[in-house]
Amino acid sequence: MDGFDQPSFNAQMGLRGIPERNVRRMNATMNEGLRNPQIIKRRAAPGSIPFRSMPEEFTALMRAHRQRWQALVRSSGLQPE
Repeated sequence: MDGFDQPSFNAQMGLRGIPERNVRRMNATMNEGLRNPQIIKRRAAPGSIPFRSMPEEFTALMRAHRQRWQALVRSSGLQPE
């Protein structure tokens, strides 16, 4: 579709209610791993680009995606079967 771009991405998520300190610790560990040259090289082989972020950034990204897709589905007139 002209003008349509939807990159895929992978993310680590957990259940709501995980203590903030645990979220921060897991995030720091993941971000540290994504700085490792061997991991960067392995992820780049299939075309992935390692992207480090903070939980707040990911939350904002997910909200933006949800709003975009909700608007697209509503404007399409699609209905669940």
